Amino acid sequence: MATDDKLDAILGKLDAIMAAQRTLAAEQRILYRQVEALFALYGQIDFNAPLLDMRGWATSPDVLGVLLRWIQRERPAVILELGGGRSTLVSAYACQQNGGHVYAIDHDADFAELAREEIAAHGLSDHATIIHAPLVEHRIDGEAWAWYDMAHLPDLPPIDLLFVDGPAQHNHPQSMLRYPALPLLAGLLADGALIVVDDADREHERRVVARWRTAFKLTVLQDLSAEYGQSEKGVKVLRWAR
Repeated sequence: MATDDKLDAILGKLDAIMAAQRTLAAEQRILYRQVEALFALYGQIDFNAPLLDMRGWATSPDVLGVLLRWIQRERPAVILELGGGRSTLVSAYACQQNGGHVYAIDHDADFAELAREEIAAHGLSDHATIIHAPLVEHRIDGEAWAWYDMAHLPDLPPIDLLFVDGPAQHNHPQSMLRYPALPLLAGLLADGALIVVDDADREHERRVVARWRTAFKLTVLQDLSAEYGQSEKGVKVLRWAR
């Protein structure tokens, strides 16, 4: 019996080691793909300053690559980003090349100011506007939602591309925090506008997109899943129609 217990303990440790190795191998594959995507960005954009903080909460390089390709393909005149940062830089560089302007909203005043400083450091202030809009309560079909204060948005022409990467769901008690984007911005979207959703494989974002597709005319143009190794956190590209 003691021998069997020892054998079980050894096998248990081996299973744990093999599981850790599989996890490490998967993380290495993800990191390799992100490095590839970052090199691709540097190959397409002549950055005026370094790109900083590309991990953690920042938009992953692979998603930035997807965003850049769609901007280059569609040449949107007006881009609105919900949650600014690295994506705003990439969008601003694309607007510098192709024309257009990117507006980025952030609910955190300090982060918005840092984003303005970074945009200025890259010489892109003519192509990007950072907007501080705190979260306030909105009523949508009788439900209360925390979302950006629309009063802080400037008068915008029709939005050709909407990049959804905020508000941050982390540590917020309300689920599906990004859902209000389409109900509240529907009147501002151009017919045929693109909607790019970051973190699309997370549970909250899955539910958001599913609810959007029930309420609005949306066509899925691209769906890159983390489950199949196509992206790190999932990204969906949707086409809006009235």
